[in-house]
Amino acid sequence: MASSLDLAPQLCQDMTAPLARSTHPVFGVSSGAPAYNIDRPNLRAAFELSRSDGEPLLTQTVGFVGSSARFQMPDGVLTDGSYRVRARAEDGAAVSEWLPWCVFTVDTSGAVTTPGVPAAVRISAGPYAGFQQCGAASGAPVVGTRDSLTFAASPTPQIIGVTYKNLSATFEIGHPGEDPLIRRTEAIWPSGLVFGTGVAPGTLTPGLYQFRVRAEDGNAVSAWSPWCAFTVIE
Repeated sequence: MASSLDLAPQLCQDMTAPLARSTHPVFGVSSGAPAYNIDRPNLRAAFELSRSDGEPLLTQTVGFVGSSARFQMPDGVLTDGSYRVRARAEDGAAVSEWLPWCVFTVDTSGAVTTPGVPAAVRISAGPYAGFQQCGAASGAPVVGTRDSLTFAASPTPQIIGVTYKNLSATFEIGHPGEDPLIRRTEAIWPSGLVFGTGVAPGTLTPGLYQFRVRAEDGNAVSAWSPWCAFTVIE
């Protein structure tokens, strides 16, 4: 189980019962190696969810993708409290035994309501140049006026119990101590792993610059990342 699609799962076999910081946790099971499913094209996983006292709440059946099957709890089913979930495999009339009940708790009081501050702020001088990391021991990044620049950062998983459907990032680029020359908002890349924006060759003249980035989803806005200083040379 995981609090959201963005977070690592908590295993029911662990000594500590899973804790969901969202009313829309994600439940999943594994069938082992994907090769085990080759001759089972109709293999599905059935999940049963109930309150801790046994009151049934939901039954959901989903197909396997590779070796795993998972689903996210819809609206209106869970509130803060104690629950249990179990699963079994189904292939037509053939069904497995139920797995043991997994008891978990929903507690949204500690949920973070804004995205995390983007991390790993970096800059690239071109598609094959690799990235220069901000704050590296080697010093501030250096790029050229003729370079095709990419400014990037990584989203951070400080989104406990929240899935941001329209996550984007705003970049500010300019000279230190002055208003930004460029302020641009870009949607997160399709991979869901990178915030990025590009600046065409010739846009920036030689000199000292800085940029920063923050994550946004509507009115949910993170704090700004630290400024990243960089130099543009001829």
